[in-house]
This record gives sequence, structure tokens and C-alpha cells, in this order.
Amino acid sequence: MRIFKSLLVVLLLLASTQIFSQLSAPDPEAVYGGRINAISVIQTSGATSRVFISTESANSIFYADFTTAGTPVFSPFGIIPGVGDDDGYGSGIRVMAADENSGFLFFIANNNLYSTHPSSSAVNTIFSVGVSGMTIYSGYLFFTENNHVRWGTIDSSTGAFTEDSYSPITLASAMSSSQIAVNTSNLKVYITDLGTSPMMLYLSSSDYNSFDGSTSFATLSTSSLVGSTQWTGFGCGPDGTIMYNGNYGGGKEVAHSTNGGVSWTNTSTGISGVGGFNFAYQLSGADYIVYFAKCYSTFNTTTKSFGSWVEFGNSGLETHPNDGVVAADPVNPSIVYFTTDQGIGATTNGGGTIFEIDDGVEAVQVKDFDMNAANTDAWLAAKSGVRYVSGYGTSPSWSNAIFPNNDGSPYYSAEMVHDNPFSAYVGNLRIYKTQNRGNSWLQVFTAENAPYNFPGIGLRVEAIEVYQSDSNLVACGYTIGDPAEGDSLQGGFFYSTDGGASWNQQLLKAASGYFDADVNDIVFATEGGNPVAYIGVTYDNTISISSRARSVYRAEWSGSSWSIRNDFDGSYTSAGYPITATIIDLYISQSGDTLLACGTDAGTNHPILYYKILSGTGLWTPFTTTGFPASSGRVAKAVSFGNDTVYCAVDNEIYMMHFGGSSWTNGYSYPVGTEINVLYFDDLLVGTGTGIYAQNNSAVSAVNDDKVIFNNPNHFELAQNYPNPFNPATTITFNLPVEAFVQLKVFNVLGEEVKTLLNDKRVSGRYEITFNADDLPSGLYLYRLQSGSFVQTKKMLLLK
Repeated sequence: MRIFKSLLVVLLLLASTQIFSQLSAPDPEAVYGGRINAISVIQTSGATSRVFISTESANSIFYADFTTAGTPVFSPFGIIPGVGDDDGYGSGIRVMAADENSGFLFFIANNNLYSTHPSSSAVNTIFSVGVSGMTIYSGYLFFTENNHVRWGTIDSSTGAFTEDSYSPITLASAMSSSQIAVNTSNLKVYITDLGTSPMMLYLSSSDYNSFDGSTSFATLSTSSLVGSTQWTGFGCGPDGTIMYNGNYGGGKEVAHSTNGGVSWTNTSTGISGVGGFNFAYQLSGADYIVYFAKCYSTFNTTTKSFGSWVEFGNSGLETHPNDGVVAADPVNPSIVYFTTDQGIGATTNGGGTIFEIDDGVEAVQVKDFDMNAANTDAWLAAKSGVRYVSGYGTSPSWSNAIFPNNDGSPYYSAEMVHDNPFSAYVGNLRIYKTQNRGNSWLQVFTAENAPYNFPGIGLRVEAIEVYQSDSNLVACGYTIGDPAEGDSLQGGFFYSTDGGASWNQQLLKAASGYFDADVNDIVFATEGGNPVAYIGVTYDNTISISSRARSVYRAEWSGSSWSIRNDFDGSYTSAGYPITATIIDLYISQSGDTLLACGTDAGTNHPILYYKILSGTGLWTPFTTTGFPASSGRVAKAVSFGNDTVYCAVDNEIYMMHFGGSSWTNGYSYPVGTEINVLYFDDLLVGTGTGIYAQNNSAVSAVNDDKVIFNNPNHFELAQNYPNPFNPATTITFNLPVEAFVQLKVFNVLGEEVKTLLNDKRVSGRYEITFNADDLPSGLYLYRLQSGSFVQTKKMLLLK
């Protein structure tokens, strides 16, 4: 079952109570990190620095004040009030710069230029539309807007920007991805675009603080740069050397010029990976150290050449650097900040030893989550790696980010094997398995390889599910790209019958080939003694109708082959006709006899929610839409059930309703733009695009030992307890088709009553009762349900 999916996850870990009220405000769990887009640092005193970071999450920008002189102290980050998850600036802020004099931060979002301050929730619009590059130097702000360069001054007290009367200057051509730098050696302004050579590189005729009506920009040559290199970052060294960095053939390249671009020296660093987005520099005697992406080297100012290139952490690391942005501390020349696979890292010795400084960064983009039945251990998949938690119910201990392939790639799915925290599967575009709680990992499958040859770009494992009665039977679901982005390839349903050692594909829709259906979720049930997989898929209206998968497929495993049908065909729906939809999330009840499915209608594109009772009619039946959002463009992303209440997440809202009820209630609304993608039970945890949060119901109406599951069974029934054998607790489920007086008792093999579980009147419904046998010896016991003339008895085995 996919427990956590992209952006928002809700775990409802609820006790045995009948609850129906509003949900409390979120309380963050101590899980920090996330993908970092940009870093800017300013000096705030003789001993302190303020670090700003933008993240790839709805919490757009954070800041922290560090003591960087003497013994460094790295304090937790906090969100800047005006650019949090409810302010709508999004996850794409990649250019920002702080002004040291005023303390204001300037940033580009959606090609608009803004400013804000950590002490205020106000955000000021500096310039709208077309902004691509920006820098700040000594109280002056420069930015590019289409084919114009604009500049002005920043008030040191108020942070207000005043554009110069001579601004703007028109460039020869517009740049969509420009970078701007002030050369501290000659005080000139450089503007460049990025990509492959030849690129546009401009040099101002005036110093940065002397622009006027006569200022112009000359074009410098980049023709001798290696043309096949993808140049991604630009900078000016302290001695005036201008530099580009990029990547070619899987390795990092650097080019530098000491004569204003007349000639360039191209250097291969010998470090693998892609180029960085910028440079950072720290003085080292008469020379200086050059940093970009995950590597650094000393630049000799006499010979004008680089020494050997090495990676961050070459002498000791607690984390893994990646190829993002870098920033030099303005107070301490030994401190450098950089991005890591987990979030943001730092070094206090120039790069040799590195460590994480993520505290407070609520930007972990959770994709999936699986917890054991005891609610003590769990595995989490996120865009910033895999994490493991132990002791959740008492003293949670979260691991740092884990990357099974040491590649820093995002992970989309996680599945624990039969409540054993030591054994788990996780998936990105490949599937990895651990049997020692993450100390080591084995890649067990990828559909990139023959005969499937799925493309690596856009490929992801959205679901991994282990059959509850046989850990050798494992299923996974692949999705390729996104129909909204013009993708036309389909993923597929794959399975293993030997615990992940080997894998095969089972086609759901296609008659042949391998590109079949984009799978969103999988759950296993047991029907007629056989494993049955229910598979939620995407309805892709960008491809031909004959090739479109839809709704939910049912796959029954005979022991040697699968029997496939579309379970939303007319024969299997209460409406009597086929239902065409995208199903995003599936849920199966603890007793294994009730399924829930949510997603979006393929016609009018509104949220949908269905249920199917395997022990009843076996038909997919819609829930009421009263109080449920039905507007076009909204999507039901997650569904779960507990204590007689169905929870469904639609975009940023959680809706609640008693099963069989007549109207939905909005239980909690997250900030607009937050997507809730998964619900999970037993204490409310919420995993979002910004982190993991705990929630609970703000009011409890009654506390009972039994839980109403469904309100409309059509017959009496006493189900087999689960698990069985058990120690010390087990769950007993029964159907009550009418309101009646009910007795549920437990007897030993001598017929002696040992416990009364229920002796009261109950309304119609399907009930779950937890029987705890802590005070009883091992042995065979009988449990009996009696209501009016109906009597049924079953056996259960207690093994201690």
C-alpha cells in the first residue's frame, strides 16, 4: 500500500475511540532537510553571519543566525514570515541575494523581483515580469529584465530600492537565464547567459557605482570555451579572474580567463557529476580557494592556475555533498556552506570535513511512508532521501537521510516487510532492499534494463506492496512522466515471487509490449484463499482511447499466473456501467474486507471516492457528494478510515464523514497550494512538501473498546480474529445488520467464561474489538457472538 505520496502525507494513528470533530493544528516532527535551491550569506556583526536558503518546497525561504567567529555555533533555521507555505511563492526560487546594510533579502520568483525581511511578513514587489538575473554589491542592486539591465540603490535603513534615473541600459539580446557578477578587482559588472559556447558575455564600461548615461556594455569573447560543455555557473575571483563551470561527459569542467576573455584555459577537474550554479571564494594566504558544486581547489594567483580538485568531505564526512549552490562565510574564511543530499551542509576547515546544519528546515518533501502495527518503527521515502524512525510512540529517533545508491536522487515509495523494521523496500526509478535496517542495500530491480527498456527520465516507482500472508510475493507499480507534461509513455505492474530476487511484468491493458499503464497505488487482499492485487492507475487522455488504462484493475494470483480484469467495469460497480477515472490512492481495512479508492473523474475532472465491501455486494459504490468538493480541477489524493470515520484529502483539505453518513465535514485546511497525498492511521501524522507534522482530533465524544467500521452490513457475521495465533492482542470483527443487544464473550476449552468483551446495545454496523489476553495463559480459546436468535462461535489460539 502506498502510505505516503508526494507533497503531503497524513498519518492518522488513532486510538479505539469514536471521534468526529475538527483536527488540531500541525505540530512538526524533528525531521529536517530538503532540496536547497539557493544560498545567500551576509555579515550581521563582527562575530555573526545570517544565512538565507531557498528550498524546493512550499516553505520557500528560511534563515538562521550563526556565530561564525571563534568556535562556530550553528543555530536552527526558521521560516521567513512572508514566504512560508501559505504565501504562494512556491518551490522554484533559485536566485536571491541579501543586502548586508539593510538586512533585506531580494529574490526572483516566477520572473518577478521581490524583497522581504526576516522580521516582517511583508513582501515588496520590486519589478514585475521578465526578471532572470540579479546581484547585490555594496548597497547596489543590478538585475536583468528581458534585454535590459536595471540598477539602483538600496536604502540601508528601510531596504527600499530606488532605480537609477539612467536605468535601464539595453543589451544586444535578451537572456532567459542570465547571471550577474561584480568583479571586486576592477569593480566592473559582468553579465552572461549560460549553455554551450559561444555565449553572450558583457562587460560594463563603468564601475558598478558610477553608471550613468554614457555607460555601455562591451561583448567579450567566449569562442575558445569548449563548445560541447554545458556551462552552468559564472563568477569573478578576488584577483579579477573570470570563470565558468559546467559539465561534459559526466565530469565537471572549469574555464578561466585572466585577460578579459581574449583567451580561456579549459580544465577538467576529474570530479564526476554536473556543474554547479555558482562559485564561492575564500582567501588562503596570497592565493584563494575556489568552490563550486561539490568540489574545490586552490587557485594560485602567481601562476594563474588551479591545483588538484577534491570533493567536499575528503577527510571526513557525516553527510554527502551534491552538485548544488555554494556560499562563503563573510566572517570566517574556513566556513563554506553547500547543498547536500539531505539539505544544507557546512565545513569549518575549508572543505575537508563536512556536516549537516538542517535543524529547523521544514522542507522534506515526503512521498511515501510505512509503519509497523505497533506504531514504533517506520520507513519514509522523500525527495531528499530515505529515513527510518524507531521508538515513534515514545521517544522518536529519526535517522539522517539515507541514499541506497549514494546518488542523492529522490525516492517515491517505501514498504516494510511484514512489520519487520530490519527488512524494507524503497523505490526511486529502481527498487532497493535492505535486510539490516538500512546498513546496506541491494538493488533488486529496475525496468530500465532489457527487455523493458523504460526511459530513465521521468521514471519512478510509485508503489511497492508485499502480500501480507507471503513475503515472497511483492508487487510494484511504475509511472513514466506526467500526462500534463506531454508524456505519452505508460509504466506498468511488476511482481516478484521470490522476495525480490527476480521480477516479471503482468500486462493490465496492453495486449503486447511493455508500456502498459501508469500505476499509482497497489493494495493486496485475500479472496477465496488467493492473493488479489488491486491496482490504481492513471487515465491518460493524451493518448489514443484504445491504449488508455483506467480506474482500478484486479489481479488474482493462482500460484502460477495472474487473472486480470478492470474492476470498474459495469459488472463490478453499483451503477451498473463502467467508471472511467484516475485512481490515485487505495486503502484496505485492517480486517482485509473493505476497499476504498479515491482520485479524479476523467470527464469533468472532479474529486471521486468509492468503496467496495468484499464480504458484501462486492460492487464499487460511490460515497455521497454532499459537503464534498465537486468543482472541476480538484483531486482526491488520499483516503483512509478509522473509528467509523472516513478521511479523504482533496488538494489542501482533509474531509471527514462517518461511514454511511449523509454529509462531509472539512476537518482541517492546510495553506492553499499544499497537496495532501496520503492518510495513515493511529496518531495523526502529516507528511507534506514541507515536512512531517503530528495532529490529533481536538475533541473526543466517547471512548469505547469497539470501533464501528461500516454502517450498512446486510447480514450477521462473526469474522475470524486477526492475527491468529496471537500474542497478546488480537482483533475480532463482526457484522450487525440491525440495531440490537449484543454479547461477545471469550471462553476457555472447558467452557468457562474468561472475559466479556461486549454486553450492550449497538446500532447497525460493522465493528472491530481488540481483545487483550495479557492476563491469560497460552492455549485454545472460543469467542462467541450472540444477538437475538443469532449465535456464532469461533476458535482462536493464544501463543506466548
